[in-house]
Amino acid sequence: MCQRYTIKHSESGQWALLDIKRAYGKMQCLWTNTKKDGLSVILVKQIVQHLQKCETDKLQREITAEKAKNVKEDKERLSDDSNKDINKHADTKRNTKVRLAPVIVKNRWTEAEIDNEEEFEENGEPQTRTVKKLVKKNVPYRTYQTSYSRTS
Repeated sequence: MCQRYTIKHSESGQWALLDIKRAYGKMQCLWTNTKKDGLSVILVKQIVQHLQKCETDKLQREITAEKAKNVKEDKERLSDDSNKDINKHADTKRNTKVRLAPVIVKNRWTEAEIDNEEEFEENGEPQTRTVKKLVKKNVPYRTYQTSYSRTS
């Protein structure tokens, strides 16, 4: 039949839709039913294969479109995430506050007021009293060293 009607096979053995139509038209011109029966089986097989191929191609196109859509959404999501990270990084730079952390560096001599008890006698009896005195004393003092912290 392929030689008689010059029908070319594809790689999968299927005929083109135009070839199927042409073969069907030629089959209708045949006089005997025995020849039509054999050709009709071949044509039905080709039509079924063609419909299956169309359905497979349609599914493949849908899968490809879905993948392309997912890839596009992933790219947009990644782009949005990177933009948010960049904005967040920029915001953290703007919101960075310098805080001072107390650090004891060294001791220094300073005057300190202390309560001192003094004993004295009044009317022959020993008595004590509290007196405030200024004394130079070695006292630790604090200096402040900068410490950067982020507020998020």
